[in-house]
Amino acid sequence: MNPAPEEIGYGYVIERYVTKKDSGRPRYRDLKSGRVLRPGWPHAELVARHLIDDAVTITDAELEALLGYEWRSRLTAAWLIGVGRRATFRDRIGDLLLASEFCFSGGGYCFALARFGTHADAEILTTVLGELRIGCPHLWTGPRPRRPSLPLRRTQLCPAHAPTPTPSPDAMLAFTTHNRAVKANIA
Repeated sequence: MNPAPEEIGYGYVIERYVTKKDSGRPRYRDLKSGRVLRPGWPHAELVARHLIDDAVTITDAELEALLGYEWRSRLTAAWLIGVGRRATFRDRIGDLLLASEFCFSGGGYCFALARFGTHADAEILTTVLGELRIGCPHLWTGPRPRRPSLPLRRTQLCPAHAPTPTPSPDAMLAFTTHNRAVKANIA
């Protein structure tokens, strides 16, 4: 296990970015649940505004401290990286996604890669889908990771990245609001 942020001089980052309560709940819980993407969620605007502000102000060193810790920190860091489109973290995010060391943080990694939206990101996501298709259990640590962006982003970026055969939607879908759109696109 990597050192806690407190041990490397970044103890404040957990409270400032991970457990911050924009909606009355810790930020990581809103990100994990997908509430921030649900239309009509009453705190969406406030949470989004604070997430955007924090994505601009957080430093690369603070992001590294979060990425080196536990799943809540990694999930939050990945969202901040995605919102801020910090493509310099592409390789780090891709490595963490493939390593799948913690449950739940995979959804944040997929979000970040989908936000970057390049062919390099599609390649990373394609590699993960390939691993899922051949059944590598190391990618499933705990409950299924949230990967709503994978099937749509791959085909939108480049038809060559479309999966053949299509993986089971149940293996990738997590956000209820995206289920119908994704199933329609891969059916």
